[in-house]
Amino acid sequence: MFRHFPISTVHPHAQTAAEAAEAAGSQRLFWQMHSTLFAAEAPLTNGVLAAAAAAVGLNVPSFQEDLRRHTYLPRIREDFMTGVRSGVNG
Repeated sequence: MFRHFPISTVHPHAQTAAEAAEAAGSQRLFWQMHSTLFAAEAPLTNGVLAAAAAAVGLNVPSFQEDLRRHTYLPRIREDFMTGVRSGVNG
C-alpha cells in the first residue's frame, strides 16, 4: 500500500500530485499517473494535470471533478498525519 507524505514546503505541488494520483487510482491508473507526474518537468497546473490524465487514459472530466472537490484530500492528510505520528520527517 502506498502512503502519501506531501511536503509542500519543499515541493509546492506535492499535495496536488498526491490528489491527482489518488483521483487516477479511483480509475485504476494510480501508478501510471504517479510515474507521469514524477516525470513531469512543468509545474502541475490544471492544464498539465488534464494532459497527464488524458495521456494515461483517464476519464478527464471525472478526474478534474475529483480534483475540484478535493475528494481524496482527507485520505492524503490522514496518510501525512500517520507518518508524522510514526516519526517520518521526509
